[in-house]
Amino acid sequence: MRRPVTLSGQTETRLRAYALAAAGSSMGLLAFAQPAEAEIVFTSADVTITVREGTVYDLDLNGDGITDFEFRGAARETSMYVKGLGRNNVLGILSFGSSACYAAALEKGRGIGAKSENCNIYAGMVFRGFGGWVDVSDRYLGFQFIIDDQTHYGWARLSVRVSGHHVKAHLTGYAYETVPNQPIKAGQTTDTEDNDAAKPQGASSREGMIRRSQEAGSLGALALGSLHLPD
Repeated sequence: MRRPVTLSGQTETRLRAYALAAAGSSMGLLAFAQPAEAEIVFTSADVTITVREGTVYDLDLNGDGITDFEFRGAARETSMYVKGLGRNNVLGILSFGSSACYAAALEKGRGIGAKSENCNIYAGMVFRGFGGWVDVSDRYLGFQFIIDDQTHYGWARLSVRVSGHHVKAHLTGYAYETVPNQPIKAGQTTDTEDNDAAKPQGASSREGMIRRSQEAGSLGALALGSLHLPD
């Protein structure tokens, strides 16, 4: 049986100083290693947009008081359009051989991000009674828009009905990703829905912290072991 060793006051003070320094260094490394958390802001809506000649509906996607997208109609043509203001864009398809652009009616789960094709002009949803948005339910408009000179992605959920010369769109919600250049999926309302791949595989957040501290050095791991980590 080993006898306990009594350390001198000076030695004990030095060891405590080393432990505190190592703990601070390890926690600093851990904080630096953590990626920015994505956050999706979802807004529920219950708005009916009725197309009439000259009708305009403004959509402020991030609630800063500035219109990001506008919906317009042309009742005599039974048509409905959407356009991003400024440098904001709508996901869509540019018609081959013409300058016309058509807004994509996305199904839930479709990706919206940097590789998406965008319309920077008025994008047709319904054009003269035809188009991908005619008589659809819970389809999604994909958005690329600018906040503080940085690119963000989002979506709006709509159901559209065409009857004679009348077009009505029912807006039931919209969302955007707060992290710049972070893609989003149509219909995604929380950052945890499809982001599991970003987490360390086979390790909890506690285990990941301990593993990274061990990589930082044995002294750092020893110091971290004396701290209480929440489960």
